Amino acid sequence: MPQQSLSSVPTLCSSTAAALDAIWDEVGYSSAEKNAQIGALVDTIKNFCDMKVAEEKAVKNQFQVSIDQTRIEIADTSRALSKEIPSSTFEETSSTLTEVLSSLTEVAETLRNAASSARNRIAVARETILTSHAALGTEVPDQFSNQAADAEDLREKAVKDFEEAAEDIALSVSTRMETIIGLVEDSQNLIKELCIEADISEFDRKIVGSLQSNKAGAKEMVSMVETETCVGIGGNALEELTTRVGELNTEKKRRKIKLGELGAEIACLWEKLKIGEDVQREFTESVKGLGMDTLMKGEVEVARLHALKSEMRGKLIAEARETIVQLWEDTNASQSVRDAFEGLKTMDEDDFNDELLQKHDDEIAVLQARLDQMRPMLRMIEKREEVIAERTKYEELQKDPDRLKQRGGALTKQLMMEEKMSKRIKKDLPRYNDALVKKLNEWERECGEAFMFRGERYADVMTTQESEWRAYKDNEAAKKLQKKQQEKARYSGVGGKPKMMTKKKNPLGSSRQNSIS
Repeated sequence: MPQQSLSSVPTLCSSTAAALDAIWDEVGYSSAEKNAQIGALVDTIKNFCDMKVAEEKAVKNQFQVSIDQTRIEIADTSRALSKEIPSSTFEETSSTLTEVLSSLTEVAETLRNAASSARNRIAVARETILTSHAALGTEVPDQFSNQAADAEDLREKAVKDFEEAAEDIALSVSTRMETIIGLVEDSQNLIKELCIEADISEFDRKIVGSLQSNKAGAKEMVSMVETETCVGIGGNALEELTTRVGELNTEKKRRKIKLGELGAEIACLWEKLKIGEDVQREFTESVKGLGMDTLMKGEVEVARLHALKSEMRGKLIAEARETIVQLWEDTNASQSVRDAFEGLKTMDEDDFNDELLQKHDDEIAVLQARLDQMRPMLRMIEKREEVIAERTKYEELQKDPDRLKQRGGALTKQLMMEEKMSKRIKKDLPRYNDALVKKLNEWERECGEAFMFRGERYADVMTTQESEWRAYKDNEAAKKLQKKQQEKARYSGVGGKPKMMTKKKNPLGSSRQNSIS
């Protein structure tokens, strides 16, 4: 189609009028008829032109509305982003409306992108804030809960405030999550250890279902909020889990104490009743963990052993009496101590009962404790007695001159043995003496009685031994002195050969010579 312009409209109208006039002449229209046709045509053209003008005015107005709206958007978005409104936004210009709208749209699009980015960042941060507070069971601060207000403030500082708040609450969630996971794991382990799955409560059921493993194998919560099968990480969950862990630990401690008591009693009865190792092993392998069934088995075994003990009461009392007599010997118990035990006075087996057996067990425990207390000193006394005996043996060896007549390796071995004996006597005996004097004094001060050994107060034994040894050494010294004096007297003329008197030579010559020189 050839390009048209408004200047071609008059030409079109003239050619149309000429063509119509020719046609009407041929048809034979009268002037009135021609005028009527022309009037109708003019009205039609006028109406069409008016409609076209109105239509184009509407387009112009729409452009103006779009321009105004875009200008308002630019202004509002600039203010929301805390940016200056571009100076060209409201400037009057000779440009066409299309050019103005295009320019404004370009500016608005740039601002829209910046605003959209800010809104997205705020939306992400708000979602974190809302879900985190919901999980923790805490109130959302007002400045982060008003979504309408957020659309009006898109400044970088406002966005940063949201993101920092999201980071803070996310850290709180992470810390709470870590704490909750630890408590849940502890609770799960205790529930399993105590074997209470069969009689599990609603809250324990949530505990059991609260954790899952991620791809890395680490434990994580199934849900941050409480569900029918998960405790969540809310404040109530933290409090309830802390309480539950405490309850489970208390129950674990109670059961361990009870099992310890039962185990100790069972072990004692096994030993007393001489229960076979096969029976002991079978029972031990049948009980595991801290479940109530383990406690029940322990109580049943104790009851069985007590019944067996009642059947064996006479034999047990007889064995206990043998043990008591041996402990009296081992502890060097005096006759008064032995007579003080009333249990031995009951001889008729018809009078034997659990109370009497317990008296024997108590006496054994007392004597065994006393023996354990005495053992360190008894060991030291035995070592000292060995050195005392060695001292006597060494002294006898020194009197035997024939021992030195040995030759070669035998003599060397003999001398080395005597040297070792001498070292022990000189080094160990004083050390044992000093230590025992101190220990014996402490014993008498703390126990209010003398420490007896083989029926004698050992402090007196030590004193006697040392006194006798000193007397022996003094006697030996006197014998040696007497012998020496006798030898001296024999060789000094009394009953012996007379000594020859010889003139001593003066190393300096005669006195006369000395005086001359």
